Amino acid sequence: MVLFSSHELETVERICSRVVILHRGKVVADDSIERLRGLMPAPDLESIFRQLAVAQDSSAISRKIADLVGA
Repeated sequence: MVLFSSHELETVERICSRVVILHRGKVVADDSIERLRGLMPAPDLESIFRQLAVAQDSSAISRKIADLVGA
């Protein structure tokens, strides 16, 4: 086994058969790239990563915007 850590997900996709995706120190995915593609409606590993690790809290964002405009 070789551990390869990278933010270059296009490279990861080309050379790795299995990935572990971390978000804020927690494992959000640990599977083969093929299986992740089958489970998620995403064309590539970058899109899968965004769905798993870049979750947005729309309520918190709305509160921040309201605070900025003085509402």
